[in-house]
Amino acid sequence: MKREVIIRVNGKEYTLRLGNNALCRFEAETGITAIKLAALGPDEMEQRFMRALLWAGLKKHHPDMTLDMAGDLIDDIGLDQTGEYIRDALSAAHPPPVPGENPRQAVRHGNGNGS
Repeated sequence: MKREVIIRVNGKEYTLRLGNNALCRFEAETGITAIKLAALGPDEMEQRFMRALLWAGLKKHHPDMTLDMAGDLIDDIGLDQTGEYIRDALSAAHPPPVPGENPRQAVRHGNGNGS
């Protein structure tokens, strides 16, 4: 399963992945946990949070990305479209569990006789 979103802007392609490492990067930059971010209402969302999320998600495939560069991308993409890319990337990186599967159930190896 592809857990990334491709952003095409100004003739360039960027790969956005908002997995656990990116969310930790976001938390370190902003001091806001991903859980607190998810609980924010639309009028509580600050520009710096969107910029930091975009930056954090681009760093894996674009290690030279800076916060200012991420802000410039938002200017080029637009706020609404950037928000859609971020939502899509979060959904792709953290899909809901498959019905009938228990993600906490450990995979067992061996023949049951201690081997």
